[in-house]
Amino acid sequence: MVASEVASAAAIASPVLVPGDSVVVRATPYTDKVGKIAQDAGKQLGRRVTPREISDAIHRVKENLGRGGPIKNPDVLVDPSSGDVRPKVPGGMGDSIGNIFDHL
Repeated sequence: MVASEVASAAAIASPVLVPGDSVVVRATPYTDKVGKIAQDAGKQLGRRVTPREISDAIHRVKENLGRGGPIKNPDVLVDPSSGDVRPKVPGGMGDSIGNIFDHL
């Protein structure tokens, strides 16, 4: 893939620079599937993590959000390996709002 094609890549894909001025687009690991997040979090923590624990952790992360914005309870995406939580926004995802591992 050449640099000019990066602009047409998916909004939540992240470009990675490779020697030789090539650009490779790597799909984001972020997901909203609590079962997948629970499975991956369990591997990270070395114990079984239930989807309910993930949902509760996500809700605790979202408690830190200010409620003055246009969306009071945004849908979120989670990186299952790092626990990073980001709100879904038109065209992709917003800035990090917290980490589920802080609440598991």
